[in-house]
Amino acid sequence: MSQTTSIIAQLWAKADRPAVRAFFLSIIALGIALLLAVYSGAAAELGNLAVASTSALFALAIAGWVAVTMVPTLAKRTPLRWIGQKVEYKISRPGWMYFAATLLVALAALNTGNNLLFLILACLISIILMSGILSSISLALLDLAGWLATQN
Repeated sequence: MSQTTSIIAQLWAKADRPAVRAFFLSIIALGIALLLAVYSGAAAELGNLAVASTSALFALAIAGWVAVTMVPTLAKRTPLRWIGQKVEYKISRPGWMYFAATLLVALAALNTGNNLLFLILACLISIILMSGILSSISLALLDLAGWLATQN
């Protein structure tokens, strides 16, 4: 247990404390906004529209406050060196099939309004984005060297 606390103490000593404070404050505020939004939906189903609209308005106000105040603070502290690198991607046939399937799920989600399809669409898009980001990060650290074979 003491080793765990010493690791946590070392991480806390190296941490950017204003950024950590802003991060946790934004997480707590967004959690409160989520609870207010869920409460708004429950109040609307019970027919109490005044409470539903008020709690939805407060949820939006809290989320807007986080977006305006906390996100720029956290974005200034994020190193974005990897964005400036230009990488050309060549999409393979299975990649085009995945992209087409993602478009079909997007059309189905927009057409039906089914929340499960929107969740699946978000997962499909996040896989595309994470694939690109992780491949560019891992390839940025790659070092290639070539040797020509000598003939005897």
